[in-house]
Amino acid sequence: MSPATGLSKTIPSVPSGCDCSRALSYYQWSASARHPPRSGDPSVTTPDPIATRCPTHTIDDAPAIEDFLGSHESVVDAIHELITTEAGGRTVGLEGSWGSGKSTVVRLLAKRLDGPNSHVVLFDAWAHERDPLRRSFLDKLIGSLGNKGWVDEEAWSERREELARRRRVEHTRPVSRLETPAIVAGVGAVLFAILLSAGAGLLEAGVASDAGWPAWIGVAILGGLFTVITVGAFALWWLRRSEGADDAWLSLFSVQSVTESTSETIATPDPTSIEFESTFNDLMKSALLGRQERRLVVVVDNLDRVAPDDARSIWSTLQTFLHHSHEDPEGWLRSLWVLLPYDPTGIERLWEESDRGQADGATRRTTLAESFIEKSIQVRFQVPLPVTTDWRDYLEANLRAALPGHEADFYTAYRLYAHKLSRGGQNPTPRELKQYVNRIGALHRQWQHGLPFPSLAYHASLNLSGVEIRRQLRDGQLVDGSISQLLGPNIEGDLAALVFNTEPRRAQQLLLSPLIERALTLDTSDDLIALLDRTGFWETLLQVPLFMQLPFVETPYPDIFIGTNRLADIPEDKRPDSEWGEVTSLLVERGRSFTEWPPLSRDSATGMFGFLSLVDRDSALTIAANATGAALEPEEGEAWAEGACTLLDRFEWLALKASGSPEAIYAVLTRLGTEPDFATLAPRLRIEPTDRAQIDELAIADLGSDPETAGRALVALRAVEADVNLHEFGSAAAETLRSSAASYQGSESFRISPDQSRVLLDVVRMAGTQGTDERATFVGEGFALEYIDLASREGDDRALGDWLREELHHFPSEVYRSGADRSQSSAEGRQLVSDLVTNPQHPAVVPLAKAIERQRGFEILAALGGNSESEELATALVRELWASEPFRASISGEGFTKLWPHILQAAESEEHDLEEFIVAVSERPEFASELAVGASTPDRLGMYAEVIRLHPNREAATRLAGALVAALGALSLGQWTKTMGDSDEWIDLSIAIRQVDPDATIGGTFALALVGFIEEVAGGAEVGDSVVAHWDETVVALVAPAIRENYAEGVVAAAVRLKGQLPGPFFKLAGHTLGQDEIFARPDVLNVVLPSLVAEANGPGLSWLIETIGGDDSTKNVPQDGLAALAEVVRASLRQPSDVSEQLLELAQLIGVEAETESAASPESD
Repeated sequence: MSPATGLSKTIPSVPSGCDCSRALSYYQWSASARHPPRSGDPSVTTPDPIATRCPTHTIDDAPAIEDFLGSHESVVDAIHELITTEAGGRTVGLEGSWGSGKSTVVRLLAKRLDGPNSHVVLFDAWAHERDPLRRSFLDKLIGSLGNKGWVDEEAWSERREELARRRRVEHTRPVSRLETPAIVAGVGAVLFAILLSAGAGLLEAGVASDAGWPAWIGVAILGGLFTVITVGAFALWWLRRSEGADDAWLSLFSVQSVTESTSETIATPDPTSIEFESTFNDLMKSALLGRQERRLVVVVDNLDRVAPDDARSIWSTLQTFLHHSHEDPEGWLRSLWVLLPYDPTGIERLWEESDRGQADGATRRTTLAESFIEKSIQVRFQVPLPVTTDWRDYLEANLRAALPGHEADFYTAYRLYAHKLSRGGQNPTPRELKQYVNRIGALHRQWQHGLPFPSLAYHASLNLSGVEIRRQLRDGQLVDGSISQLLGPNIEGDLAALVFNTEPRRAQQLLLSPLIERALTLDTSDDLIALLDRTGFWETLLQVPLFMQLPFVETPYPDIFIGTNRLADIPEDKRPDSEWGEVTSLLVERGRSFTEWPPLSRDSATGMFGFLSLVDRDSALTIAANATGAALEPEEGEAWAEGACTLLDRFEWLALKASGSPEAIYAVLTRLGTEPDFATLAPRLRIEPTDRAQIDELAIADLGSDPETAGRALVALRAVEADVNLHEFGSAAAETLRSSAASYQGSESFRISPDQSRVLLDVVRMAGTQGTDERATFVGEGFALEYIDLASREGDDRALGDWLREELHHFPSEVYRSGADRSQSSAEGRQLVSDLVTNPQHPAVVPLAKAIERQRGFEILAALGGNSESEELATALVRELWASEPFRASISGEGFTKLWPHILQAAESEEHDLEEFIVAVSERPEFASELAVGASTPDRLGMYAEVIRLHPNREAATRLAGALVAALGALSLGQWTKTMGDSDEWIDLSIAIRQVDPDATIGGTFALALVGFIEEVAGGAEVGDSVVAHWDETVVALVAPAIRENYAEGVVAAAVRLKGQLPGPFFKLAGHTLGQDEIFARPDVLNVVLPSLVAEANGPGLSWLIETIGGDDSTKNVPQDGLAALAEVVRASLRQPSDVSEQLLELAQLIGVEAETESAASPESD
């Protein structure tokens, strides 16, 4: 986009309603001013800037003479009524915020009271803030009353002068003054006399000869002095004569007298309160006494705007005037009113200085202000803030007066001001609205139509709100979504233009350039990304020094590294094609121009991210090759390895090559061996040493002298060269381990440290099959126990964990069982293992768990858990590895099944969440399928229930439930009987299955198992609440339809067998089945079970029977007279008073059996 094109888009058209259709934009006018037409060119006419400007008018802030808002007249009416209908001597408060219209109310009141018998005196405390306050008040009052004709102003002028106490004092005293020539002549005469006397004395004493040279010198000096005296006297005479003095010769011998005057004005501007009270009393008597029809209103305005000390002084003066005794009030006091307009917050400010620094200062000021108002003001009125419709109309009226022809923009101005209020402001005062209009007008005068009206209005509202526009523009915080539709897409550019007083696009660049430069030097890209949507971002970006620094330097600067990294973080959907192409082309040119890259390290690699990710792939490969391909020296190897890992980890398409001497490549491998994720990066790294065999020699040599270094190098070498044969290294490591052991040394000392033994053990492990054999030998021959003791004694937990895992991997070893010790160290190691196996709290559990996690050897847990000697250790290890992500990810279905008892025990601790653990383990896609393979294990039903309930994948959980349903259907009756008798886990599993698959059913011997369970309950076995709660809806619902009849028959058989002896739990479980229509109507139930319940007075049974018969359709299948046997037993029981219970009576009523009365039942009644 060309600058000209961009500029044209920022110049809006003149509003169609503007009175001046020829109004120039700011840019058009300024352009014509900068480039005037050539003189004498008749084809060009320069417009008159004033005549062609859109008119703007300033709104006056003076108090209004009309109630434009409609809310002030009611206040004026109320105050007017109070003053004209009641006795005075009171203070009326007019409360309102700054600019709310208090002065307008006063002005309207004064207009209302403008008559022969009423008068309003306005004393502006702010205007007299620096004057003597009491005298100023009386001056104002006397002058106003004199103008009104209520007092004789001329007569009172003397009192005013007396109050001022002005007087002039003049002091006169003579001052003697000698003229300069007189001083010279006098001094010369004195010296002449002295020298003459001295010369005569010398001659007389014979010291000097009258013919010698000293005498002549004396004569010369005396002559000179005589000349000075003569000249001085003549000069003084001439001066006096020139001044017109008649006695010029006489003045040679006189002293001039000068009169000095001093004037002093002594004024006491503020007499005492007593003096003023007397004067004020006389003045009020003169104006009001005997004239009860008069009303004098004294308005003390802006009291809350002056300095606190002055304000309190003014008010104390008024208190002096007004606080007359109510027992003997002055006659004029009934005609006097004081009106005090005030802002409550301004009143609080009067005590601000005294409360500064106090913790409760704000609360105390509020209390003092309220107390001041309550004590000083007898009647309070409030000036209300306008409601929205009123202030909107008032705003638009002022806009219409200030900006004629812009009516179409008034709604926008209103909405923008309303948005300002929505951020915590109250409804505006009239003054605030006028300020808003005048701010817009000032901007309109300057910019005309160079910027849209909404932008001017928004700037004005922000300015009035105290917003730091430049800072918020920089932070992108000025425009929110609620008003964006009012402002247009270029609002940020417009605001920047107003801030910098230039055209919007240039203003955006002025605003953006330092922000972009700063963002390109930060450690994160948040600031740069936040600037992307700013207008002019890309044009400004290409002007920053990162791209414009020419000529290119040969070595990349750190700032360029940081800047390109920040650019690389810009999202792809935010990269415009043309601008981004220019960015990348400049970076390619930069990158290819670097001939000397800094040595590769982690920092320099991080710095290269920007170049490699921004430029095309071929350029990136070239840049990477140039930056990393130099032949290495041994001291550069470690840093190069760190940088290579950083680059390979960031760029999956990148491949690097390390070349140099064997020592340098060995240093690279040594450092790479410490990187935890190097195995995934190694395939993209090649090594090209000048002598490959020498690297093996260096490693084998280090296995005997520096195992740590050799171990790291071999780890990296195996990752880089996947086909490398490590058998030779494994043999060398194993030999070092044997020859360094205590038993081999024939003493209790070791030749290597615990950490070195651990590294050598790792090398043996890397040797593959040969290493496995060697490791078994270490355990079998007792070397592992010796190194366990060594690591324990030296406090090396890492080595201790590795050797313990090695020993326990083959647990229990022959050495452990036999107790055959090669050395004392071996015996100590065996004792430590024994203590660890029998004590789950042993401190060695932690290093062992870490070793298992580090080596991913979790299979040892199942092995230990399957051994009765070490099952407690397995639980302790599960507890320690509970939160390990590798452990959770490694658990297969089979492993989970084996570890389940240990998992349950570990979960007994509060810090171990079983549900969270199961959910984490279940996230492996194949976990549920693996569990389903072993679903025939009846002693893990609780485990399956938890997994189904908590599995995050419902589909996988449903498949597992299906596998379990099939496995449960295959259980024998004996297995079911044992399972149901051992715990309620089968109930939990039933619930879980129904939750994921409501249609699931279990066949096989399940129905018979349930019948057996019912019979156990009928025989008195206890039943848990969970079983009762889920029996019918869950357990019975799982019975397959084909065998459901078997369950019903079993329930009836149990009921018939026990008859009236059935316990309460039986009815809780089987009551629903026994009460089904087809079951309830069976003869054996009607004629055997039901009567027996009544006969045996079976309370739980009778409750069930009443509930069942009381149902709406419970007896619909019962044949006629089917309840005869039950009715007969009920009648018989009713005849026995001792057997009659509430249940029996309720049952009799339900089946229609009436209780016989005593008279009907007694033979004597016949």
